Amino acid sequence: MTFRLGAELADRVAAIAPHSGTCWTDTISPSRCLSVCYLTGTSDTLNPIEGGFPKLAMGGKDQGGRSKPPVTNRIAKWAKALECADEPTMEEKSPGVRTSRYGRGRNDAEVVCITIDGLGHHWAGGKSQAPEFLVGKNSNKISATDVIWDFCANH
Repeated sequence: MTFRLGAELADRVAAIAPHSGTCWTDTISPSRCLSVCYLTGTSDTLNPIEGGFPKLAMGGKDQGGRSKPPVTNRIAKWAKALECADEPTMEEKSPGVRTSRYGRGRNDAEVVCITIDGLGHHWAGGKSQAPEFLVGKNSNKISATDVIWDFCANH
């Protein structure tokens, strides 16, 4: 939903920060450039970082649905639409967290991708809402709420 909001309502928001979601929009051409901060876990079984079908506790591909693109495809799609670099221009690493920045694009827009080691399908730094056997482990390596607030406040 957040990706769609950015693609279709860019004239109303300055930045978007999807967390563990999939960008199903085929063509991204926002009415104006906005910045994107994407957060995901390396162990998210519902939105696999390498792409593919979600791995559900009660099955997977046989449950229906469609294969998801790799996270790098989603990020590259947005970087291209915002005229940022094709590859990260800066990578920052802290224990268990990697931040890839794709530079400044048109109208100073930027794309940032943050991956959290070991995080399943949870809100990073938040309270677990589902059992670990269903969605993987939680992580307190960062607070998604704080990261997103800071990112949006700066844009």
